[in-house]
Amino acid sequence: MILAAASASRVLALGAFCFAVAATPAEPSAASKRPDLLLVTLDTTRADELEVAGGGARTPNLNRLAAAGARFVRALSPAPLTLPAHASLLTGLDPNEHGLRDNGGGALPSAATTIAEELSRAGYVTVAVVGSRVLDRRFGLNRGFDIYDDRMAAERTGEFGYAERPASEVVDAALAAVTAATAVTGVTAATAATAATGTLPERPLFLWVHFYDPHAPYRGAGASERERYRGEIAEVDRQIGRLLADLRPDRQRWVIAVGDHGESFGEHGEQEHGFLLHEPTLAVPLIVQGPGAAAGTVIRAPVSIRDVAATLAGLGGLRRTRLAGRALGLRGEPEPGPIYHETDFPASTFGWSPLAAVTRGRWRFVDGPNPALFDLEPDPGESVNRAGERTEIVRELRRELRSLQSRKAMVPDAAPKDAELARALASLGYLSGASGRRGTIDPAAGLAMLAELAEVNQLVSAGDLAVALARLRDLVRRSPYSVPFLARLAYAEQLAGDFGAARAALVAALSVNSENEFLHTSLGELEREAGRPAAAETAFRNAVRSNPRHAPAWLGLGEILARSGRGGEEEQKLREAVAAQCESGAIHARLAQIALARGDLPAAELDGRRATELLPAWAPAWRLWGEAASRAGNRGAANERFARALSLGG
Repeated sequence: MILAAASASRVLALGAFCFAVAATPAEPSAASKRPDLLLVTLDTTRADELEVAGGGARTPNLNRLAAAGARFVRALSPAPLTLPAHASLLTGLDPNEHGLRDNGGGALPSAATTIAEELSRAGYVTVAVVGSRVLDRRFGLNRGFDIYDDRMAAERTGEFGYAERPASEVVDAALAAVTAATAVTGVTAATAATAATGTLPERPLFLWVHFYDPHAPYRGAGASERERYRGEIAEVDRQIGRLLADLRPDRQRWVIAVGDHGESFGEHGEQEHGFLLHEPTLAVPLIVQGPGAAAGTVIRAPVSIRDVAATLAGLGGLRRTRLAGRALGLRGEPEPGPIYHETDFPASTFGWSPLAAVTRGRWRFVDGPNPALFDLEPDPGESVNRAGERTEIVRELRRELRSLQSRKAMVPDAAPKDAELARALASLGYLSGASGRRGTIDPAAGLAMLAELAEVNQLVSAGDLAVALARLRDLVRRSPYSVPFLARLAYAEQLAGDFGAARAALVAALSVNSENEFLHTSLGELEREAGRPAAAETAFRNAVRSNPRHAPAWLGLGEILARSGRGGEEEQKLREAVAAQCESGAIHARLAQIALARGDLPAAELDGRRATELLPAWAPAWRLWGEAASRAGNRGAANERFARALSLGG
């Protein structure tokens, strides 16, 4: 990567650059003197929404952090997508280097080193708590963490079907995990001898807490989407305040609060994020605060959030690591260097063209079907394409972009399936995996098709299937590798009763993305409704291979097994789901039902309790749990549980 050399004073601000050699594990006594490190990642948070930046979200706790430390005004993400951006935050590598270029596919390559691995080697206790299954451990970001808490109820899903949990629960889990981790890992073989004398050194902590709340759909207070979005950010800020107050207050610590990517509200025709490479989705908050930080420092030069990993290493006293990137200086302006951006989402999900960009100083060059050059100083809204008049800058930045793109790419580790899944796909007549077809449609033009899809969804909801189907078929004709278009067409065809056409649309979608658990589950539901139980069973098995914590697939598989007289296999599979940490209230409720049917009251009691814990507002779970108490002769508990079910409308 082309990087301008930093001055010695800037390097000394954090100790040193991180060199490409392994760190030596620290002695417990040396590690205990190091500060705690807290990394807070703010999913889908625009830089300009924080109160300290003049934005509309109330963020008093982030304001205080900025007032006591350094705020980077132009922190930029390498990718407007959660998984690729977080992989960069933890490794110092750009997405085209670490290989995770979209949500939901592959796992972090074993060749990539994470900051958690380096800090763990240096004696840190390492804990992560994430707010969405977009960062599920199967994608490999759990490497190096003593505790990686990605537990959340499968039924509490967001826009894209991934389980998520609110900021309050994330903080509860983080504080509990830190207590558990420090209790378990505080005494090691190296420190056991000193424990008896009362001189046990306290190991430093690296805690990563991920807040997903600002991601759509927005549940905050307010009439407009933007107001609700701001309400979500404000709630995250409140929970950050609670975390800072309750997290080992007697320890010195550094805090880095950083966004992974931003959000669009109609700028350049984009809603939400992932399609384009402009300021609303690339510019994110970045605040660094800790002992010795110069209060109120504002750094205006553009920096990449990929440098957070090396920064954490420097703050933790690690002189040498295998991490990529360079430490951010906390005083003075860094020399402008090229910052890489990309989005593969338009290609991998819609079959359109991917985009790549480079930002250097005031200039941003976006490469795609319609290349564009923006001068961000007079035109922060990127409304004027200067490519035609500043050809020399275009040539220079294109050359720089090509150099960044030519860096050695790692191959993502395979998600846990592959060979068996490929055989199953072939047995159903699926096309071989052609995931991520690249098209020539400019994502900016493709956004108009998304507006058409929204209109079609309204037609489907209104029951006007004939018109909806005609328009969906036309969308698929114009964009034949779009998984969302094909999936919606399959749904409409199924509503119209044409199971063959619906099956063909899902098969076409799976030929584009054979790893998508949602597509496999939809196919299983289609085959079940069409009266093809064997095909449904295969589809549901493919779904759980793709994602072992996808509750709808486990439940669908269990239903097929039960209907075919294989009830014992159903329970076995649902227990496998629980063992895979599929936290599903519906699965536990079904297990309670099965236990009641065979008279196993202790098992029914346990599963009924867990179902109500995961889905406290779901009346059927309380009824089942009440039945378990009633059959056990515990009338008081039964009456309380039945009353709760009635109060919930069941």
